[in-house]
Amino acid sequence: PSMYLRYVCIYLIVLSFHSFLLSYSVISFFYILLPRLPFIYFFFFFLMIRRPPRSTLSSSSAASDVYKRQLQMSDSMEALSDSLFAGKVPGSWAKLAFASMKPLAGWMDNLMQRLKQIQDWAVDLGMPKVAWISGFFNPQSFLTAILQSQARNNEWPLDKVVVACEVTKKTAGEIADHAPGGSYTDGFTMEGARWDTGLGCVGPSLPKEMFCPMPVVLIKAVTVDKAEFKDCFMCPVYKIQSRGASYVFQANLKTRQPAADWVMGGVALLMDIVL
Repeated sequence: PSMYLRYVCIYLIVLSFHSFLLSYSVISFFYILLPRLPFIYFFFFFLMIRRPPRSTLSSSSAASDVYKRQLQMSDSMEALSDSLFAGKVPGSWAKLAFASMKPLAGWMDNLMQRLKQIQDWAVDLGMPKVAWISGFFNPQSFLTAILQSQARNNEWPLDKVVVACEVTKKTAGEIADHAPGGSYTDGFTMEGARWDTGLGCVGPSLPKEMFCPMPVVLIKAVTVDKAEFKDCFMCPVYKIQSRGASYVFQANLKTRQPAADWVMGGVALLMDIVL
């Protein structure tokens, strides 16, 4: 009996030690991920976008059956076929997809770039050095993640922080490390004016220039009492060229001219353009 009791004690000690190691590993795991939680939430929200109905997922196979004369063509399949033949994004796809005015070929290229960004991000759920903000289905959620992350790190009230932008002089390939606060972003294009890299401010467009690609922009959070956007043009940011309901946020851009000049000129930053 004493031998059995010894074995039971050893088993309980080993089991307790195993439970301790498991608890310690779980706590350490969440402690490491804690600073990234807002961006991890955004990532999973990005993946939980509306799931396409089965009719949309099977549209290509159904079209194949039609051409093989194994299935009768319906009105929706005829509309799909006409859109593909004309090089347009089918309406059934556009209802579930990201906002875009691109034709089918450009839309598909854009879709593949978005998928690649998700695949790269899914490796370790770590923030990329430069986030291609134009490739997000809902950029507003990414901005909210930036606000939440910095508010938590600096112990700021979330309702007392706003978005602030700093335009760098670098391209995405020239960024060597992560931003000390906030996130480096890429994918903005200015319409109606241009960004003068030498002067570091908004300037008039060059002749025959409709769009001006922006350098990397640092988006960060600042407290309301320090948000003094002096000599700045509060530039509206839109997802697509038609603007309208695709508004995202306002970016504070340095200017040497009165901000009213750019307002009258309809200057804006766009995330998706059709050349």
